[in-house]
Amino acid sequence: MWTSLATFASWMILLARHSKEDKYKGLTYFISPIADTPGVTVRPLIKITGQTGFNEVLFEDVVISDNMRLDEVGKGWTVAMTTLLHERGAAEGAGGGGGGGVEDRIKGLIELAKRTPRGAGTAWDDRVLRDRIVQMTVRAAGLRQMARRGRVEALTDHPMRLPLQGKVVMTELMQDAADVGLEIEGAAGSLYVGDANAPEHGEWPLAYLNSFGMTIAAGTSEIQRNILGERVLGMAKSK
Repeated sequence: MWTSLATFASWMILLARHSKEDKYKGLTYFISPIADTPGVTVRPLIKITGQTGFNEVLFEDVVISDNMRLDEVGKGWTVAMTTLLHERGAAEGAGGGGGGGVEDRIKGLIELAKRTPRGAGTAWDDRVLRDRIVQMTVRAAGLRQMARRGRVEALTDHPMRLPLQGKVVMTELMQDAADVGLEIEGAAGSLYVGDANAPEHGEWPLAYLNSFGMTIAAGTSEIQRNILGERVLGMAKSK
């Protein structure tokens, strides 16, 4: 049985189960060429946004040479966890990101609010809305400072704590920012990319729909919190 983890350009990461005797040690990790490989079919998956970006890859009678195996037979789960650590930004040298992209998104929210009519003024005149944006600005600044702290070994008590936290905070903050963008646009936020009447060319509904992929990628926010609780804080595993 083959289980796809990801597709990178013309290569795919694969986990092969060779034994059912052990849940983890029964897996072996391979990489497989995709392009020009007989028996491999790639079918684009259409996201809720109408875009592609992910594929389902079908293998029919494909033989992969053992020289495409990474590490020893039975070490697949360990290699896969290392791969995911890099995707989450929690592996050594992977880098966890800072928050500059989030801050740019918040600046875009402020500009949008200042030019969006609401009542006798603009959306920026709404004190509740301004407060939400300020709270997100504070979170973004904290994210940036957390990334700085992560680069100082003396301030990092656990190698995975800050990167894993950063992934959760950043993706959920980007989702919140997109949600506020839709709130600012009001009913016009239902107009999507390609609609000539869509504010900002439909940028905010597109960002909101895409934001769910960000909170899912490399492990959902719920999984990330479980990892933080169990592996970083040492809490008991949930049943």
